[in-house]
Amino acid sequence: MGETPLSGVALRRGTITLSRRAPQETMMRVATRYTTTHDWKDADGHVVRTETIPCVSNGRLERRIYQQAMRFLAP
Repeated sequence: MGETPLSGVALRRGTITLSRRAPQETMMRVATRYTTTHDWKDADGHVVRTETIPCVSNGRLERRIYQQAMRFLAP
């Protein structure tokens, strides 16, 4: 958060959408959403609030899914 990286488990949700663009052309869209939880603590170290925070994807998973699909579909 800010300039401080968060650590912990990130949850991932994703969708793959295929749509027809032309008789022999299909568009594939890979979208993912990553989140993690962060515990806000008081001066004594007690958790006072837990918040779900969105994370930024670096695109590696999405790129791998796309590349695997292209290999599978290649003639």
